[in-house]
Amino acid sequence: MTFAYPWPPSLVAGKALRLFVSSTDRHVAIRIVCVSGPSVWSTTLTVPGDDAPSGAPDSRWEWPARDIPIPETATPGAYLAFHDADDGRGAPPVDARSAAALFVVRPRSAEAKIGYVLPLFTYHAYTVATHDPGNGSDAGQGLYTGARAVTLARPGGGIGAHIWDEANVDVYDLRSRRQTYAHWDAKALDWLRRRNVAAEVLTDWEIHTGTASLSDYRLLLFFGHHEYWSDAMRMAVTRFIEAGGNVAFFCGNTCWFRIAYDPIARSIRRLGRWVDLPEDGLTGLSYAFGGAKWIGERPATGYVVHAPEHWIFDGCGFIRGDAFGSESRLAGYECDGLAGDPSARGVPATIERLAEADLSTWDVGDGSGELSATARSTMVAYERGGTVVNCGTADWARLLDVDATVQRITENVLVRLGERNRTLFG
Repeated sequence: MTFAYPWPPSLVAGKALRLFVSSTDRHVAIRIVCVSGPSVWSTTLTVPGDDAPSGAPDSRWEWPARDIPIPETATPGAYLAFHDADDGRGAPPVDARSAAALFVVRPRSAEAKIGYVLPLFTYHAYTVATHDPGNGSDAGQGLYTGARAVTLARPGGGIGAHIWDEANVDVYDLRSRRQTYAHWDAKALDWLRRRNVAAEVLTDWEIHTGTASLSDYRLLLFFGHHEYWSDAMRMAVTRFIEAGGNVAFFCGNTCWFRIAYDPIARSIRRLGRWVDLPEDGLTGLSYAFGGAKWIGERPATGYVVHAPEHWIFDGCGFIRGDAFGSESRLAGYECDGLAGDPSARGVPATIERLAEADLSTWDVGDGSGELSATARSTMVAYERGGTVVNCGTADWARLLDVDATVQRITENVLVRLGERNRTLFG
């Protein structure tokens, strides 16, 4: 068996990636390829197969490493380094539980006005990294199995390790497991690429550390599950908005947990909820007013349109009271809702309720989910320097290829907030 992890998790083209590898094989052929778009550069190299032990969950594992120069000409985007057992003939295993590591290559200077953020902190929070492939849920290996903190310098981070809740399959998409790059982000990035939307990939780790300049972008995109945020990350995104930048949250359970990042151990530690600074002051919505259905099928629940005249619904043909997203189960795995008194939680007075789904009839008494007292999934928009749109559900990316309303809303957001002076979808 082979396991690997990268450091740094994101780097500028022209720099070197350090890949840490442990394997029971004597020699390991590692292939590196861009998985978020067409690649103008890829490489295959052979590294020694040192069988290194697992480390503590909260400290760097420091396996044997190989420095791999990334040329300046490399296509910016999400990359996969994986054990190439097929001599380059097979497709990259974007949902692997071992023998793969995800990292990001950014251009030397920003080339696109849209930034796509990968939830590296959330990926690692759910990762149960272990060197024993037959026991993916060892106690103490993750934040959900007793660890005080978890390091980013270990296998996982969206691919290459087991996930704490991987047994809870998504009945609407069995091809991959939640809390992975394959389940949400690969779908969204592929859809953007096929629509000719130029979006540069970055990670929440870069936003936290300040190694990516948000001022380079007009719009930041968040898809899927961005549950874990640090104070520095939140402050950077807040300043971006106040300076006129735009943000679109096509995700659910957003900014629910506050974390501390230790740059020495490269670890995250859960601090709890944002009690003194409610998360909806940034996102407009909160899981505290939403709900979840983690296991099994969800009732067909439509979003009732409250503001059909809003630009986000241009071309949809809605009138007030119309509903959408019911049959496609858009109200998803985890959903966020609007507070009864948003101003009391720091939400700007410009907040608009665009559409809302009532989750109160969902049966979660068997432990298959949980509902807040208000149990809503809400779509909102507000202005505070820039514009923030929040669609309030984790399942948005899953429906980009199959739900025409989801497609149109996403296109409207991209054109209005991201590339006002460019023609998209050509």
